Amino acid sequence: MRTPPPRTARTTKPISWGPWEWRSIPKNFPHTPKGLIKACLNSQYSVQFFRHDTEWGTVDHLMVRRHDGQPIRSWMDMQAIKDDLMGPERVAVEVYPAAADLVDSANLYHLWVLPAGMVLPFGLHLMKD
Repeated sequence: MRTPPPRTARTTKPISWGPWEWRSIPKNFPHTPKGLIKACLNSQYSVQFFRHDTEWGTVDHLMVRRHDGQPIRSWMDMQAIKDDLMGPERVAVEVYPAAADLVDSANLYHLWVLPAGMVLPFGLHLMKD
């Protein structure tokens, strides 16, 4: 895995969280989430990877959390995590579900990374004209 160059926020403050370290997944460990295929962490974030077959193709699911348990409200950090771990040309979405489907037991955030080459039929890229 390559170590990306430091990123710079709009305030020009560098985002510095060090390289991603990959962790092995213990087999038959009672606290391992069902379907977990790999995990990594850096000095600020932990990411768990899942994969789902959908009618759109295989979607990679990244479950992201901060080590200190605080909320993530940095769009730039989530974009950098997606770029670093899945590639800058992949499209990811964050879902805000119907109230009946809401699961909110911790400060965990989910990115659903779409199949390579998939383009959404909506987005700011369509407003460039």
